[in-house]
Amino acid sequence: MELRRGKKESSNSMRLIVVLLAIGGVFLIFLSGEGEGDELTPLTRHPTVTPTLDPVTATPAATMTIASTATAAAPVAYGPTPEAASPTRAPLSIRSGYSVQSFNYKGAKREYGLYIPESYNDLKAVPMLVAFHPLNATIEIFAIGLGWLAPAQEKQIIGVYPQGVMTPNENGASWNALHCCGYAQQNNIDDIGFVRALVANLKSRYNVDTKRIYAAGYSNGGDMAHYVASEMSDVFAAAGEFAGAMGSSVDAPQIAYRPPKNRISFIKVHGWTDGIRPIGGGWDMWHAMQYVSANEAIKFWAQANGCALTPTISKIEERTWEVYDGCKENTSVVLIHYDVGHVYPPSATKLITEFLFKQVKQ
Repeated sequence: MELRRGKKESSNSMRLIVVLLAIGGVFLIFLSGEGEGDELTPLTRHPTVTPTLDPVTATPAATMTIASTATAAAPVAYGPTPEAASPTRAPLSIRSGYSVQSFNYKGAKREYGLYIPESYNDLKAVPMLVAFHPLNATIEIFAIGLGWLAPAQEKQIIGVYPQGVMTPNENGASWNALHCCGYAQQNNIDDIGFVRALVANLKSRYNVDTKRIYAAGYSNGGDMAHYVASEMSDVFAAAGEFAGAMGSSVDAPQIAYRPPKNRISFIKVHGWTDGIRPIGGGWDMWHAMQYVSANEAIKFWAQANGCALTPTISKIEERTWEVYDGCKENTSVVLIHYDVGHVYPPSATKLITEFLFKQVKQ
C-alpha cells in the first residue's frame, strides 16, 4: 500500500511539473507576440496612412509615385500641346485630334470644329477641308452626326467645321449666303469675312497646303460652298455641295453670285426628289425664295472655268454624271444627280470628297 501510495504521489508530482511547464510555455509565447490567433497591430506590421495625415508630410510612398507619374506623363492625344514659336507661325493651340475652338470676329464669338491629323508634324504641308453645316444645325450635327469628320480622319488632312451664327434662344445656326438663310441672312452677317479670317488664322498656325484648300456644304451650307467659291477663289482650289442652290429673289430665279476671279473646280450633287430645293429650280417653300435649276447652277461654274458648255453624260451606279470637259487650268466641273431627296445621304460625302481631293490649285 505504501508502495502504491508512493507511486501515486510521484505520479501526481510529475503531473504538477508538466502543468507548470505548460503554463510557463504559454506565458513565454504570449511575451514573444507569436501566439496562435494573435496579430500585431497594423502600425507595427503593415504601416498605413489615415485620411487625417497631412498630405505633404505623411503621403504614402505609393501615392507619391502615382502623383509623380501623372505629372510626367505625355499629354492626352486630343489635349492642348503648345508648339515652339517660329518666325512664320504662332504656337499651336492643339497638336492633334478634334476640338471645338473659337475666336472673336467683329465683336462676336465665332466657333468652329477643328481636326488636326495624328500624322501632322508641322514639317509637311497638309491639305485642308472647310465644310459648312445646313440650316438650323450645329458643328456636332454636321461634323460628327452627318459624318463629315470622317474624310479628314481617313485622308489625314486638316478638317475645319465653322458654325454659323446661332439664332437667339434657339439651338441651331444659319449662314448668310446672300439669298438664304434665316437669322444670318436677315441680319446681314458677314460670313464671307468670317470664313476668310478663319482660314487666314489657321494658315498662320498650321502648315497648310495652300494649293489644296477645299470647301463643301449641305443645303444652306451648300449655298455657302457656292458663295465662298465665288468670293474666295483666291483661297480655295475646289468646292462642292449637296442640295445647295443659287438664287436671289422671291419674284424670279436668278444667280446671286459674281463669277470668280480665279478658276476653281466645282461639283454639285442633287437629288431627283428634293422637294425643298427642286432640281429643276423654282420655289423653295421653306425659305420663300426662287432658285435656278441644278443645270443652270453648274453651267455657271462651267462658264467661269472656260469649259465646254455641253456636258458628257454617263450613268454610274444609278447616278447620272454630267461632266464638263475642256476646262481651263486643269479645273473640273461635274453635276451628279440620283434618286434621293433633301435628307442627307452618306453617299454624297464620298462623291464630293473624292472629287475635291483630286483638285490642285494652279
